[in-house]
Amino acid sequence: MNWTVGDILSIATGGWFKQLTGDTPPSTPTVAVENDGTGTGVTVTVAGDSDATHTVYYQRATDAALTVGESRTGSGAIAQTGLTDRTWTSFIVVATRDGLNSLPSALARVYVCATVATDSVLERIAQQIAAKLGELVTSEAAAVVERPKSTGVTASPQHLGLVLFQDDPSEDEPTYGMKRWIQPFSVYAYIRPSDSDTTPIEQLANNFRAEIEKKLLEDVTFGGLALDARIQAPRGFVQTDGFEGVEINFDVHYRTLETNPFSVGG
Repeated sequence: MNWTVGDILSIATGGWFKQLTGDTPPSTPTVAVENDGTGTGVTVTVAGDSDATHTVYYQRATDAALTVGESRTGSGAIAQTGLTDRTWTSFIVVATRDGLNSLPSALARVYVCATVATDSVLERIAQQIAAKLGELVTSEAAAVVERPKSTGVTASPQHLGLVLFQDDPSEDEPTYGMKRWIQPFSVYAYIRPSDSDTTPIEQLANNFRAEIEKKLLEDVTFGGLALDARIQAPRGFVQTDGFEGVEINFDVHYRTLETNPFSVGG
């Protein structure tokens, strides 16, 4: 939104802003806007004349015009509610005294969103993936799901055990105000049937891989945290301890706010 002062004066509430001559209007206020973490509000901190009424005007990315918001007398904080979660919103403040209006403050633009979690967006995606794989354990299609710890993974893998790894990410094409990432993940699916099992190893591997890929693709956003997930070519492996298996590779595409990797980009 590339507004000029004239645009703001004409758009706001039908253009009733007007400068009268002969008297001194209030000083142009300065503002700082901070997301309040509720997903529907911000805190607007205004500095201006102590005897002027400062009124907030806001415009969401989908709005055609400014909306009149909350106000206060003098400098201080204004709690502006009634906003829309995960939406870029622009704010100005105008000071009024004795029927005279100041020029609008500088435009402030904020991404309104709910309070972010203590884990980063990427970590929450990894947790969601592990939880989805855990559903295979519940249905007895897999034995266990692990993520590597500082001590490594289980020394002796289990038949139908799963280990989730992540590789180095790459940066995708950026979007205004956001960072876009491609995060590779791998699931090591271990297969070591009993000596009495006559099922071909390839058959076990093919079906196990299909179960895992199907589960991962049930929700490619992983609870709304990601944009997409794309399965890549698998790789078979054989370990010296006798375990065989298949490595399921997939890329998760996600984005965060440019300045906050704990917050999902809209």
